[in-house]
Amino acid sequence: MAISDTSPTVILELALAVPIDRVFDYLAPTGYSAADFLPGMRMLVPFANRQKVAVLLAVKSSSDFDLAKLKSVTEILDPEPLLSAQDMQLLIWASRYYHYPLGEVLATAFPVSLRQGKPAQLDQERFYALTESGQQTPLENLKRAFKQQALLALFQSQNRSFGASELIADKAVLKALLDKGLLAEQQNTMIEPTSLVINQPLLANAEQQAAIGAIIASLGRFNVALLEGVTGSGKTEVYMQAIAAALQQGLQVLVLLPEITLTPQLEHRFRHRFAVPI
Repeated sequence: MAISDTSPTVILELALAVPIDRVFDYLAPTGYSAADFLPGMRMLVPFANRQKVAVLLAVKSSSDFDLAKLKSVTEILDPEPLLSAQDMQLLIWASRYYHYPLGEVLATAFPVSLRQGKPAQLDQERFYALTESGQQTPLENLKRAFKQQALLALFQSQNRSFGASELIADKAVLKALLDKGLLAEQQNTMIEPTSLVINQPLLANAEQQAAIGAIIASLGRFNVALLEGVTGSGKTEVYMQAIAAALQQGLQVLVLLPEITLTPQLEHRFRHRFAVPI
């Protein structure tokens, strides 16, 4: 961030998570220029005898308030915006539409740690891969430890490294394979798969293909589709192939289930089909 020796007065219009439907003007810290700030950055500011996290809305050269009475920003928390211009536009619209204080709406866009002013830095994910021993160990050697056997089978069948976020196994199971020397932690990231799909889809019938085609045709714009079919009619395969098309277009997918007990079975199917973080 560039810092100049002499800068004109820079006024920052900020939104704070307080139940007041207005924004607040603060002075930029000494030495900063207007070019150092972009909407969507977080800042720490004094407010009501305590420090609060604020979000930058705009940079101004003047204020409706007496400059002598404006307080200065305590700390710039982010070197660049955490919210994009599109994010800001959506959240400002939501604030106006629902007649809710903008600062509190913006706060909901952040996880709790960021609302508290903590650094916007993700912990480096750990990756695990088979050792030479793990590649050669027969699964039958772990027949008395079913969970360890299942996890080892996953690594052997995929023959690639896995990030911790991808693994649904208990930490104790993972640790057991590490202690036995069958797995080892890697510092490097995962090798990107050549395809987003691990196993090829089933052959869709005419009705399934019509549904798949209609959903795929609507990707990239708002659309609602209601898929009707009795149990066992192949609705899940329609979802799977539509999801594959969305992933190929660089999109993300959110899947909602009506019953939590359905989660493990469907998650297994997703991991068996797609080579993406789930």
